[in-house]
Amino acid sequence: MRPTFVADYPKVIDQVRVDGIGSILVEHGDEQLNVDHTLLAGASFFKMFSFPLVAGKADDALDEPMKVVLSHTVAKRLFGTAREAIGQTLIVYQAPMTVTAVAEDTPDNSSIKFDMLIWFITVKAMGRDLETWRGDWLTSFVLLKPGTDAALLDAQVPAFLERYTPNRAEYGNELYLHPFADSHLGSNHITFGDGITVTSDIRYVYIFSAVGLFVLVACYITRTVFCALRSHLSLAFLFRHRRYCCAFSWMAL
Repeated sequence: MRPTFVADYPKVIDQVRVDGIGSILVEHGDEQLNVDHTLLAGASFFKMFSFPLVAGKADDALDEPMKVVLSHTVAKRLFGTAREAIGQTLIVYQAPMTVTAVAEDTPDNSSIKFDMLIWFITVKAMGRDLETWRGDWLTSFVLLKPGTDAALLDAQVPAFLERYTPNRAEYGNELYLHPFADSHLGSNHITFGDGITVTSDIRYVYIFSAVGLFVLVACYITRTVFCALRSHLSLAFLFRHRRYCCAFSWMAL
């Protein structure tokens, strides 16, 4: 779908497919390591996202099957240094793959996290069909030209699908654009792969905000009542104290 979508819509600068496949076992000689966050990623991954590289080049890091990019931590664990990792061979899914680059560890606040990237087309070389339009197991990121009306482009997507998949009603696939900026609190209806942003619902924010506001109001009311009651008791005590003092003074006279 990627080349077709980019070719049909000039407002689309690029598109990259990403899929999180979780933790997998990699081997290098006698060393074995479970890599926690592994992503399948297209060749444009480092053009679309600004993940800096410690070693290797972004242009050819993911341009051929059986190429992988490691995080700095994984590279040091397996090879000692990032530079030593370049050109080394790893066994992944019982297939030899070459380390072409090492990326800095993704920060904790990153929406996309990875310890290893595998070029997307590698799964085709391993027997998976990437030509079908029925696959709903991946996420496509689309980069639009500045000033592009995303809503207008999104309205054209159903016609795009109908043009290339006239029988799509049989399997119910749906394709639409969704702002990546809304992925944290507005994507609870979307299932991303492991390593891609964790989603939630903005309604939870509203609910907890309302609960917090209620607690603040309750505390304010309670404090106001308490202060008023304390003031009243203080005045009552002062009045009685003065009355007793006056009575005592009168008796003394």
